Amino acid sequence: MSQSIDLKIKALKSAIFAITSHHTGGERARQDLALSVFVKFSLGVMLNQLVARYRNYGITDLELAEHILIDDTHFALDRKLFDTLNPEALATSVRLYKELVEALPAFSDVLMSVIEEMYLADKKRRRFRSVPHTTRSCPTHSIANRHGPRQRWWQDETLPFL
Repeated sequence: MSQSIDLKIKALKSAIFAITSHHTGGERARQDLALSVFVKFSLGVMLNQLVARYRNYGITDLELAEHILIDDTHFALDRKLFDTLNPEALATSVRLYKELVEALPAFSDVLMSVIEEMYLADKKRRRFRSVPHTTRSCPTHSIANRHGPRQRWWQDETLPFL
């Protein structure tokens, strides 16, 4: 992907996370909630636009009901939850998503790119949090030095498959 597309994906990720940025609780829980709300809300917006486009072409509601099955439970949001969200961030994220889908070639998976970006950022953050400061800066305090030299799998003579 081009650099401008990568920047737009990062902007979309930031906009999605801003949906629940003021919620209390863990960061990962807020991010999961934000992604879930974004997907549901985007689905509802896109389905409404699809129906409006077909109505503009002169398709009747009866014909729409025959060909497009819309179950509101897939994108319904609890009113109490919706009142706690950041509506500006929600609208911005849907707009950015639509712009990305329009800018990329057909069958590009924008949502998967966003989820991948979120996963890689979370993995990077966990890697830096999981290693104590002393083990990064001082080789004498590393785990390998505290427990003696490590034995490699190929040095073990009792391996059943050899």
